[in-house]
Amino acid sequence: MSDKGEVMEWVETTEEVIIEECVLPNGNSSTVLQVSEPTETPMQKLLDTVVQGEDAELDDGFYCVECRSLFEEQSNVGLTSPSFVLDSPTSMAVPQRALLTLPHGLMIGRSSIPNTGLGVMNQGPAMTPGMHFGPYEGEVTSREAAVASRFSWEIHKVNDEYDYIDAARETHSNWMRYVNCARNQEETNLLAVQYKGSILFHCCRTIQPGDELVWWPSAGLVSRLSEAWSHMWLRKLCPHR
Repeated sequence: MSDKGEVMEWVETTEEVIIEECVLPNGNSSTVLQVSEPTETPMQKLLDTVVQGEDAELDDGFYCVECRSLFEEQSNVGLTSPSFVLDSPTSMAVPQRALLTLPHGLMIGRSSIPNTGLGVMNQGPAMTPGMHFGPYEGEVTSREAAVASRFSWEIHKVNDEYDYIDAARETHSNWMRYVNCARNQEETNLLAVQYKGSILFHCCRTIQPGDELVWWPSAGLVSRLSEAWSHMWLRKLCPHR
């Protein structure tokens, strides 16, 4: 995707990024009273590792050639520094937790992709390239259990070692479980990337109000999948590929 120097140059800009504070959607006040807010969100923990200067891993990071080439196709959109959209803070094991973690401006509705069910729509201001969502939350599980779930991801650790996370249970996952895979690269507006053992969605095209958020696996992510998982997972989650 990019060499190590490019990744570090991109990451260094995070110290100047304003973190967007998010609130729970309207209408959930009775539920919010029962939820104790964590002191730090998963995204903030990832940002802490950047600020602390940890060595960059061989991940897609906050910069990738695919992202640049996609949004340079839009003449009215320039390459922006990375910004980070935080989930609405919600404790684990809360009923409908995945819905409660929706960042402000997003909503769950019927997907525009036929026979897909639910999807995530932008009901707020336009989202610009360079924004990051995540990390994708779920429960650590076995490879066998992950194969049986449509909400699972394989996380490359080192060499031929992998972890698996599954967002099948709404009480132990976040809103990203509802984001659908695009039918082709041309319609995607998010790239799924792995960074420091987590899955992030990187905004690669402007997402206008009313648009559905749809992701596509980055080349870097696909290159690190095990061969068996790659064939099974991409066929299951991206049937239109």
